[in-house]
Amino acid sequence: VWWSSAPAIADITNDATAAATYGATAVASTPSSAAVPVVPAAPALDVLKTGILVDSDTTPGTSAGDRIDYTVTVRNAGNVSVSSVVLNDPLVSLSYLSGDAGTPAVLDVAETWTYTGSYTLTQADLDGNGGGDGDIDNTVSVTAVSGSTPL
Repeated sequence: VWWSSAPAIADITNDATAAATYGATAVASTPSSAAVPVVPAAPALDVLKTGILVDSDTTPGTSAGDRIDYTVTVRNAGNVSVSSVVLNDPLVSLSYLSGDAGTPAVLDVAETWTYTGSYTLTQADLDGNGGGDGDIDNTVSVTAVSGSTPL
């Protein structure tokens, strides 16, 4: 059972009664109700990006032409499905790999999609010491839509 500490935005109420006959006598129950609180939509995404250096040439150590293989996972950490998922990575062209097991093109609750891409190191990357700090900085951002609300 999943519970939320978020305040309910409404209750869904269901009333029930039963009626029958016993011989020629009508029998009816007293009404019974159940009210269930509805938790507000709380869309949320978790994003994880990892990179692995692949020595893809015959030169020992890190050199121009070596590759960084990236994997990005996007998980729906909210309580509503999201759509129009778009990844923006200024360094790497990412391709969808797997994960859309539920509704097609919809990132369902608790579903995780995986993307991959590669970056080839240049001599300029090495000469510039990875932008001056000794590593190749690469950040991905993700946008999506919940209903008509952009995330």
